[in-house]
Amino acid sequence: MQETAKSARVFRFGVFEVDAGTGELRKQGLRIRLQEQPSQLLLMLLERAGEVVGREEICRKLWPPDTFVDFDQSLGTALKKLRQALSDDAETPHYIETIPKHGFRFVAAVERISATNPPPAPETKPEPQMALGVPILWWAAFAATCVLSVFVGWMMYARHSAGDGQQSMRPTRSSILPPSSWYFEHSSFSVSPDGTRLAFVAFGPEGNDKLWVRALSASNAHQINGTESALLPFWSPDSRRIGFFAAGKLAIVDLDSGAVRVVCEAPFGRGGGTWGRDGTIVFSPFVDGPLYRVQDRGGAAVPVTRITEPGPGRRHMWPSFLPDGRHFLYSESRAPNDPQGESIYVGSLDGSSPKLIASKTSGNTEYAAGNLVYGQDHILWAQPFDLRRFEFSGSPTSLTSQELDQELSFSHAEFSVSANGVLVFQSLSDSSARLAWFDIAGKELGQIGGTGYRDPRLSPDGRFLALSSDDERNGKSVIRVLDFTRGISSRLTDGGNEGSPAWSPDSKRITYRTIDALTEVPVDGSGPAQILLKGEAYLGHMDWSVDGHLVFTVFSGISPSLKVYSTADRQVTPFAIGAEARFSPDGKWIAYVGPLSALDSDAIFIAPFRGPGGYIRVSSGSGAQPTWAHDGRRLFYVAPDRKLMMVEFDPRAKSAAAPRVLFQSRIIAPSFSDTQYAVSRDDHFLINSLPANSSSPLTLITGWTDAIGKPK
Repeated sequence: MQETAKSARVFRFGVFEVDAGTGELRKQGLRIRLQEQPSQLLLMLLERAGEVVGREEICRKLWPPDTFVDFDQSLGTALKKLRQALSDDAETPHYIETIPKHGFRFVAAVERISATNPPPAPETKPEPQMALGVPILWWAAFAATCVLSVFVGWMMYARHSAGDGQQSMRPTRSSILPPSSWYFEHSSFSVSPDGTRLAFVAFGPEGNDKLWVRALSASNAHQINGTESALLPFWSPDSRRIGFFAAGKLAIVDLDSGAVRVVCEAPFGRGGGTWGRDGTIVFSPFVDGPLYRVQDRGGAAVPVTRITEPGPGRRHMWPSFLPDGRHFLYSESRAPNDPQGESIYVGSLDGSSPKLIASKTSGNTEYAAGNLVYGQDHILWAQPFDLRRFEFSGSPTSLTSQELDQELSFSHAEFSVSANGVLVFQSLSDSSARLAWFDIAGKELGQIGGTGYRDPRLSPDGRFLALSSDDERNGKSVIRVLDFTRGISSRLTDGGNEGSPAWSPDSKRITYRTIDALTEVPVDGSGPAQILLKGEAYLGHMDWSVDGHLVFTVFSGISPSLKVYSTADRQVTPFAIGAEARFSPDGKWIAYVGPLSALDSDAIFIAPFRGPGGYIRVSSGSGAQPTWAHDGRRLFYVAPDRKLMMVEFDPRAKSAAAPRVLFQSRIIAPSFSDTQYAVSRDDHFLINSLPANSSSPLTLITGWTDAIGKPK
């Protein structure tokens, strides 16, 4: 019988099947998550298998004419995601061949089969909310059965393999989605030591962070009451309790009783914690300085490491106990311009001298199945480690491609691994964040095509948008400028580590930060980039005044501080303790977050620049990312629950009204992530936003310990 609709056709190639009606990709019956553009690209190539499909034709199909997008970058991103889903290689393609300067060709044999009533496949993406009923219950049971089957099968295999030592398997990747209408918080997930459960922080429709726990053999998770504003969970050795940071405290929750108890103060708990088998918790309580230890039953916290060479930006972070329960790994972060960079050490509860494990290796490191697991250059590595000598005993093996998400501000790679090797990480290729326009009531007006964008800044004349762009989705950001008038974008830098763009008042130059410098470049390419300032631990968060002053953030002392550079005399002067500063349109006021040195101190302040009078607190609680309206009489900021707030400011009376909520946003990060939104002259907001009903997953990897072999 002749097929009457596109939905009645299935393409089959190798171990894959694609439903032409839904775009659903399945591998041996299991659904593979694929975003819209890669899915459309795959269908185009399958429809014309063996033929060359031109780049221009693909771009016209994937992006409508009125879509503002960098086609080369976006097509490259879609192609990369598609090849990852198919485990294909551009150099030796099994499926998709690149024809230089022309397009692409699907080279594998394709079978077209009828599928008028194809069987449903396990879901890996949440569907839009609908009325409860039998279909949802059926789907939930079906999904739970699939997840349970995969997990139990993996456990049986692991035991069998360990028993006979003969078989091996390739690592298996699968996706873990957050609860429906919730989103995973960055840096805040942890696999239990026994490898059976995942603790994670997620935010929901109201924007509040809460702690959840999910058994990896189940498809659902349950929320832990009393854990609002939780961050950075970590497990007890028996996998029955969870430690976490919230509201300047270190707290623990007992999963059997549900009881939550505060252990001690942790004013800036952004450097992680670890739990030893004798009840000792080692953690980072401050933005700077050593690690501390405290008993899980409570008491006084005391230093357990020592900063041997004090200096700006020196801090110990990301402790992780080794199996003996006495020694622990940790990272020593230094100023970006320090030649030694960051290092990994083994410390001890007895306070003895630490042992250097690796230099110029950043962030969190964990021990699992005879290896140290760590992130470097956006790749996740496993390297054999000798627990007797505390040194590497073999060469590293990459567990991922260059896709590991890393939070550079806190030197944290987005992964967690159990003692027996169950590994969860956040992939850059899975990010669903988009730049989207919203009106002042929160209604979405449209999107800017492309992914991997951060730090949006509109030019003063409104014609351009500057941003840091992860062009290759590998964590290496460059500065791009989008021209709204001509509908094109241009790449201004190519160093791979640039961010925080700030416009000059005449919209002709952009200042941006690198690891150890602030650099300026002409937007029209009329001259080379020139270093403006060098030699400090620059965090960016920059802004120019109309009269040639640049305010920026550095790490100086025990907390971030603001300094001002003058183009008139090229001098730098201190301004305040704080971060994320913005000049008012007339250059007479600076809004900032500060002072970041005490409990409940990350509030929004306005202070006069070179004028009389003290600062004015304008937020009722914590806040971040202050941005002025173009009239200079209103200030916007983001509350901890991601609500976009507005404060009316009277510069003559030097007073501010009470803040009010504009709308609930889904901005990618409410704090400590530079400014992730911009405001146009007509009060439209361009926000780095997570889309509704489309959450980025975490990736679960099993079988990697068998694949790389046991350390000798």
